[in-house]
Amino acid sequence: MLSRLGMPFVKGQTIRRGLPFLLIGLGVWMLAGCFYVPVREHPSKNFFTGRTEKDFRGLLGNAGSNRPLRPGMTRAQVLALLGSSAPQSPQDQVLYTLVMERAVWFEPLCFRSVSAAETGYALRLTFDANDVLVRWDLAHVDKQLGSFISVPGWSEGEAIDMLDKEGPSSSATLPTTQP
Repeated sequence: MLSRLGMPFVKGQTIRRGLPFLLIGLGVWMLAGCFYVPVREHPSKNFFTGRTEKDFRGLLGNAGSNRPLRPGMTRAQVLALLGSSAPQSPQDQVLYTLVMERAVWFEPLCFRSVSAAETGYALRLTFDANDVLVRWDLAHVDKQLGSFISVPGWSEGEAIDMLDKEGPSSSATLPTTQP
């Protein structure tokens, strides 16, 4: 087959002509820095502990519900369900934190991505003297992060402060019986 100029058309010529433009476009894209990429919400590794926490949001229920985590459970049952907790927790309380990543900064030149948007959750479980769960409190905060100067996640101290100062966004309490 002949091209418009009367020269034979070769399949490789198309690739040879397009490859420089493709490489120039890719180079400019990589030099542009970083790109904000929304992602499906998923648990993020905790920056301070280096591990991914268990998503406890779907486990929480009221005292009469059939959800796995509800007031009236023993401390041993809670620990079997959720695993170990934060070391800063007081004796009568247990604190769990969860960071869900919603977006990342993709840095093509560095071949990495860092968290750009997160939702942090703090769950405080309060036990009585008999190690029975009497109350849970859940609070959350949304964070937009910069690409280089922000620390992703949050510490247990920040979670406790948020629960104490702002109060829980939802909670459940074991009903008390009157004599």
